[in-house]
Amino acid sequence: MAISAARPGDAVLIAGKGHEPYQILGKTRTSFDDRLVAREFLAGGSRKTMS
Repeated sequence: MAISAARPGDAVLIAGKGHEPYQILGKTRTSFDDRLVAREFLAGGSRKTMS
């Protein structure tokens, strides 16, 4: 994950859906919030994410 590889002074761009806290895969709507995933990762939590 780019966040874990970042060093002091680096910038990481999260080019996600931003305002939509879900993804639609086929006909299935799944909760997914880029902001929440990044916050959890930075706080030291773990979350299984989609690649």
